[in-house]
This record gives sequence, C-alpha cells and structure tokens, in this order.
Amino acid sequence: MGLQWCVRMEKEDSCSTCGVCGDVSDGLHFGAIACRACAAFFRRSTVSDRKYTCRFDGDCPIGKDVRCMCRACRLRKCIELGMNAKSVQRNRDGLGARGEKKPTIAQAIGASLAVDALSPSAEISSPSAASSHTDTRLPSTAQPYSPQDQPVALPTPVITHMPDEIRQQTPMGDFLFGLPLIGQAIIGYRKLLSLRRTARSLQPGHQIQKLFEEKSEWREINFNGSTAMLRTDVSLTAEMVNEHFPPFNVIETDHKQRLFRNFFACFILIERAYLSSCFFPGKSDDRFAFSHNAFFEINNLVKYYECDTVKVEPVEAAKIFKPTYDVVLRCLKEPMAELRFTEAEMVGLLALCLWNDAIDGISEETSAIAKQTRNIIYRELFLVCSQTAPESAPERLGAIVHFLTVAQRISARMTENFSIAKLFNIFDIDAILFDLMPTTAC
Repeated sequence: MGLQWCVRMEKEDSCSTCGVCGDVSDGLHFGAIACRACAAFFRRSTVSDRKYTCRFDGDCPIGKDVRCMCRACRLRKCIELGMNAKSVQRNRDGLGARGEKKPTIAQAIGASLAVDALSPSAEISSPSAASSHTDTRLPSTAQPYSPQDQPVALPTPVITHMPDEIRQQTPMGDFLFGLPLIGQAIIGYRKLLSLRRTARSLQPGHQIQKLFEEKSEWREINFNGSTAMLRTDVSLTAEMVNEHFPPFNVIETDHKQRLFRNFFACFILIERAYLSSCFFPGKSDDRFAFSHNAFFEINNLVKYYECDTVKVEPVEAAKIFKPTYDVVLRCLKEPMAELRFTEAEMVGLLALCLWNDAIDGISEETSAIAKQTRNIIYRELFLVCSQTAPESAPERLGAIVHFLTVAQRISARMTENFSIAKLFNIFDIDAILFDLMPTTAC
C-alpha cells in the first residue's frame, strides 16, 4: 500500500501545474511548484536584481500562452506563490580568488549566446507555437564562434495569416542551421510580435477573445493610433534587443542606450517597410502597414492627421511628411517587394543596424565588439542569401545592405520633419519617442 501511495504521489507530482503560468510543472523550484521557464525567469530576476513596472493595472493575465506579457505581474505571482529569493544561489567561483581576465570579443559573443539560450524556447509562447514546442537551446562556447557548431531550431511562426507565397519564403528549421546570431534574433522578433499582439489586445476598447484569434481585420489608423503603437514598441523592442541580439546584454548600460537610440528609428522604418512589402506589394498600393493589422494611406495623409493632437489643418502636417513617406515607398517598400525580402534577411539587416561601431560616445572596446559582431552577421546574412537566391547571393546581399543606408538617411530626414513640427507646434510630440530619434545622420 505504501509503495502504491508513493507511485501515485509521484504521478500526481509529474502532472501538477505551474502555480505561476499554469503550464506543466517541473517540480519544486525555490520553494514553489513551477515550470522551468518560470523558475528560470525568477532566478534571472533575482540574480540581476531587476525591477519591473506593470504598464497596466497590476493584474495582467499570466498563462502559458501569455506568460511574457508582463514581467512585473509574473514576478509578483512567483513571490505570492512562495518562491524564496534566498534559495537562489548567486554565481560563485569555487576555485577562490583569481586574477581577472578580460574575455575576448569572441568569448563575449559566445557567453552571451549561452546566457540567452538558457530557456528561450520556454519563454516563447504564442497561440501558434504553444502546441509545437521546439528546443532552441544553443550550446555554450568559450571558443571563437563557428557557424557549423551552432544549430538553431525555430518554433512555428507567429504570423499565421501572412500570405502563403510570403510565408513560404521565411527560412525555417534546418534553413537556419548554423546561424546563431540571426537565429536568436528571429526568435526575439517573433516573441516581440506575440507580445505586441497581446499588449494591444489588452488595451481599452479591445475584447479579450481577440487575443486568441489567428486572424485580425485590417483597420486604418491615424496619427494618434500610430503614436500609441510606438510607445508600446519602445519597451518591447528594447527587451528584444537586450535578450536576443547578443552580445548586447553584456555591454555597458550607457553604451546600450546610445546603440538603441541609433537603432530604434531604423527598426521602425525597416520593419514597417518589410510588412508593407509583404501585405501590400503592388507598386500602385500606397498603404503603409504599421503592424500586422493596422495601416494608413500615404497618398491620404490628410486623413491620417485628422485627430485631436494635430493643432493645425491636417493638410499642413501632410505637406511636411508626405515627401519623406514617398521616399519610404519608392526606396524601401517597393524594392523589398521586388526582391521578395524574407524575414531572416530583414532580421539580419536589423542586427547590422544595431551594431554600428561609429556611434559617438561608445568605448573602443564596445566599438570593437560591434565591429566583430557585424562581421559575423555579414557572414550569416550571406549564407541566408545563398539559400534564398543561390545564383545571385552577392548581388542580393549588396541590395540588402543598401536598404540600411537608405533607412538611416530616411530616419535622419524624419527627425528633421519632426523637429520642424515641434518648432512650429504642428502637433503634440511624445517626448520619449522624440528623444529616441537620431540627432544626426547615421
């Protein structure tokens, strides 16, 4: 009888659920029954002494499909469940004090990949990916990065309603074998898409059931709507870059801020142009996708600026920004559509944009890390181009790198437009978003 009771208890424990997110638990972690993902999250938060702030009312839903939506509420649930910070062992050196050794740049990249790989697959949760869990862990390495040694498997893409011909272009699984930097970046980008969708579904005026719908109806937005989306994107994009664009998470905070400030405007331009090329590829189609279900018409910017934050006639605001948006269509969206620009190529381009080694205010060490990381990304991006277009990979890589130059120039021009709007009080400008615009041409 005692043996049967032990067997029954063992079975019940193995089938118990995580008290934080409701997923299948892995046993007792830090004093509470939890899954590995939530245990890893609690450990990282404790060791790093991270402070989170809820963007909503402090009562966000934390489930296995949306556990990453709000870190503040997730950590609160961990503590309420009984997880004890004192049970978390800090990193210790079992061999005693030794002379400090500065890691090489390659070791920094390898170590960053190893840290990011602790539980990325557990952290990625979306309605489409939850049922097809794929191990995305990367082996740690203290040796210089070698593409052949770093397999990356990817989960099912979040964008389940992308046109079939576009979805088929997206490299999956073995397609990205041996590309740890771009592979990790894609994982982070898809996680951003899932969190972005969740955050917007929980905003006032949205129904909670829409969170679980695979398809959303397209809606036309105005200047107020796009500004609200950008505010949400700032924190989500910063999280994506810090966790999935190694070795960003190991450089100094001040240097992170400088790199991110240079990156954010280009990220918005490149990603939105890419989405527009996927959903509205026609040359005569002037719709500009601002997310996977929101757009505005560039040839009808007057309507876009018809909102309460615009203090002049909408036509005046449209006159300032229309020439710049025309350049976005002509020099980014249309060439991307013609090239059939893929997700992996877009994410690789974003990584190149982030690692700018010529930014003012960063140290020689950070500049060297940026330069070497860019070189690795160039090699990986060339392999992606070789898979996408074997006969014209060099030309394709050149066209993609040219997109970066164009995006940098457009972002500088967009900064000038917003400076004019601010000077003449055309509309209310969000202070945080304006501060993230590059001050000079990149």
